Amino acid sequence: MTEPSRLFLRIMSTIKLLGIMIPAVLTEQVISIIFSTPNLNYGTIEFWTAHSDSNKGFTWYFVHNNATIGFILGVTGGNFVYNEGPGNTPFCSYASNTWYHVRADFECTTGGYMGLSQYTVYFYINSVRYGPYKFWNNVTTIGYGLFRTFLADSGYYVYNDAFGFSWDPNYNIGDNLNEGILLSYENATSLEWQGYSLDGFSNKTIRGNTTIPLPTDGVHKIQVFGNDSFNTMYESNLRHFTVDTSPYIDIMTPENKTYYKPDDGYYPASYGFECDLNGTAPKEWEDISDPNCSVRVISEIENHKYVLKFDDPSIYSGAKIQQNLSGSITSGTLELWVRISDASEFFLISFKRRDIQGSAVRMALYLNRWNYYEKGTWIPILGLPNPQDNFWHHVKIDFECSNGSYKALSQYTYRVIVDGIQSKLVPFSSNISYVNQTLLRTRDLTSDYEAFVDAVGYSWDLGYSMGSNMNEGLLLNYTNSSALEWVAYSLDAQLNVSMPGATAISMPSYGTHKLQLFGRSILGINYSSELVYFTIGIIKNKTTLLLFIYYLIATISLLGAIITILIIIKKNYYRKLDIEN
Repeated sequence: MTEPSRLFLRIMSTIKLLGIMIPAVLTEQVISIIFSTPNLNYGTIEFWTAHSDSNKGFTWYFVHNNATIGFILGVTGGNFVYNEGPGNTPFCSYASNTWYHVRADFECTTGGYMGLSQYTVYFYINSVRYGPYKFWNNVTTIGYGLFRTFLADSGYYVYNDAFGFSWDPNYNIGDNLNEGILLSYENATSLEWQGYSLDGFSNKTIRGNTTIPLPTDGVHKIQVFGNDSFNTMYESNLRHFTVDTSPYIDIMTPENKTYYKPDDGYYPASYGFECDLNGTAPKEWEDISDPNCSVRVISEIENHKYVLKFDDPSIYSGAKIQQNLSGSITSGTLELWVRISDASEFFLISFKRRDIQGSAVRMALYLNRWNYYEKGTWIPILGLPNPQDNFWHHVKIDFECSNGSYKALSQYTYRVIVDGIQSKLVPFSSNISYVNQTLLRTRDLTSDYEAFVDAVGYSWDLGYSMGSNMNEGLLLNYTNSSALEWVAYSLDAQLNVSMPGATAISMPSYGTHKLQLFGRSILGINYSSELVYFTIGIIKNKTTLLLFIYYLIATISLLGAIITILIIIKKNYYRKLDIEN
């Protein structure tokens, strides 16, 4: 047997389950776990779970060996729910695409486990306790878990991970709250038993590659053992490693230096995609592209870094992405950069309500023009410059769903500004009272072209100032030791500004500045970085540089002209003296 080959951070668990995909209506997916101790009078079960759509159902049943359900935990309608009888009762909200730590303490007897009375259960969601709740049926033991989707729901994923049980001698309750170390090894022999020893302590039985709790800070040693059917004992070499768990969040950029210009290609925005990996769909957006089409983040194109690429190689298909907005937006401004490989093709920008058909703003780059949609027809928007092939256009849209006269707009109208040139008022495609979804897409009936989007800014984003994405800024990037559910920065001790990850910030004013990052883990642990000091020199960007050069040339020219005039005056003065003498 070889020595352990890799050590990685993972969640500590007894059992891991993969995600379940529910593909079609009137089907369900079911998985069961038979507990190693078959007749449990009491105990604790804990695990992690996440759903792609929390409005669609999933249920965890904990069952007696005779198939009688003991207690039930479920997710539906955006909530965790318990069930003491007919009907579900919500007790904790549940968001889509978010990991939650779930724990259940149960008691089937009168032993008072965890302070529980007989036939009751506590549920913990992210360490917050709820209950006690009554069993569905008063069973005397629990023998297995049965996990299933809802029959009538479809098109969603459910993920379960890191199941831990109190009756497992190699697991301690709470181990899976934090990441551990992956013990991974290779062997060339079929083994009937495997185990490991950490720091010379007694062997712990394992089934193969496994995750062990993160040891205390310091130097450690680990060794793996095995036994085959002939009772031959195998052992690996000792592997020494060091653990340092000091929590940190460190700023990588900006650095402690003087900046005379912004970082090339990084434009401040509500969504600038700097935090997304190359080749992935962006965070907080949903790629709903048709087959053979996609929307992915790419690292750079024509002086814009980390942008969305809409790839539409197939006819009758389109590249599409949407974002659900927080709240009901009645008026505001969207601004973004748009680029297309062929301006005679089609690219749509739409503000809509996700619960009904029709859009408020429905405009498109189409047939070498900017167009709006009304009564089934695409109509050119008057006053705007024509879009160009392979050229970044800055597009800004002001809209008003109410009678609040946002930016002097009347109700159900919007205004488009392209590269600083403003259109006349444009009517809504549908007169709706608010919007809560952004949709960007190519067309289904054309193919073999690409579109790109960068630096999407919303006026209702408190961390974004309108117009900021027109100029490049500074890249704010960092490293951290733990997964964070919230990150924010503070510039010059001002209020925190939330950020999805790495982001571009507007170029600060001339002078010295200080920057600090803050973060919070899913378990509520707070982090803060050291202060970083940096300086902005007098030349902040390309425009300023050109203006500075122009000013310098103009100043030199003016001084030259003044000197020339003075020389002429002097010569005329002495000539006059000569004449008078």
